[in-house]
This record gives sequence, structure tokens and C-alpha cells, in this order.
Amino acid sequence: MKISFFIFILFFLSYNAQAKLPTNLKESTAALHEFLSDEEEEALLKYDEKNLILAYDMSLGNYIRNEWLYDEELPLYTYFTDMCVQTPHQMSHIVLISYHRMRKKKLVNLEDQIEEMIGEKAFKKCKGDFSTGDTP
Repeated sequence: MKISFFIFILFFLSYNAQAKLPTNLKESTAALHEFLSDEEEEALLKYDEKNLILAYDMSLGNYIRNEWLYDEELPLYTYFTDMCVQTPHQMSHIVLISYHRMRKKKLVNLEDQIEEMIGEKAFKKCKGDFSTGDTP
């Protein structure tokens, strides 16, 4: 059951994602919201953040990496590297966690997410633009 659900998600997202690739976090979370059915979103929101990554990293996270972050020239990739997030894995985790927080009406806290991903020392050296429209 779980495998067919994840295959459906990947097929559905891949089929519908051809129109426009997201260029920033706001567009990424909006694209996920548009793509996921109410049932899929409900299932995703049942997880806490730690278990969300464990449950969705190899399905939805993999889709994000393969479709939106597969090339260093893509706008979403450069959006994150400009904020010192260096790996597509970290980038996809931020998108998933941010989507989860937005749908739960919580603050995204992008700066905190990035600091946790790259470490306090690297974060302090970073001079990226962390504006996210951080509203619940």
C-alpha cells in the first residue's frame, strides 16, 4: 500500500511539474500544495518534522531533488546556495519542513533551519537573503 502511494505521488508530481519549476521557497511550497491531494497532504501532516523527513525523503524528497534541484543552474538550486545551503538533500529537507510548517500554520523560521543544516559557524559567515514571507 505504501509503495503504491509513493509511486502515485511521484508519477502525479512528475506529470504535472512540467509547466514551471519553482524558483524559491514560497513557490516550492505552493507547488507542493497544488500537487498533493487532500488525502496525501493529510497523511504528510500526521508526521512530526523528524519523522516527516524519514517518511518522505526517499519519495517526495527524492522527487524534489530530481525535478527541481538536479542542476546547479536551476533557480531553486541557486536560491538555496545563495543562502549557503550546499546540497540538494539539505534543500529538499528545507522545502519539506517548510511546507509542513506552513500547512500547520507555524512560522517557517528559514534562518533557524539553515543554521541547523549548516552549523552556527558557517551560518554566521553566510550573507544570504533569508526573506520568506514567514507568516503562518
